[in-house]
Amino acid sequence: MIRPGNTASVRVAERLGFTPLREGTLFGGPVTVHSLDRPAAA
Repeated sequence: MIRPGNTASVRVAERLGFTPLREGTLFGGPVTVHSLDRPAAA
């Protein structure tokens, strides 16, 4: 979860392969939930 405007954290998340999943609220403030897609285990 990354707060809007925190561009440094967004860049790190993108570099690690995370993508925005949905918008949400945490402790009364807006956040963007990021996710990491991984291949399913065989």
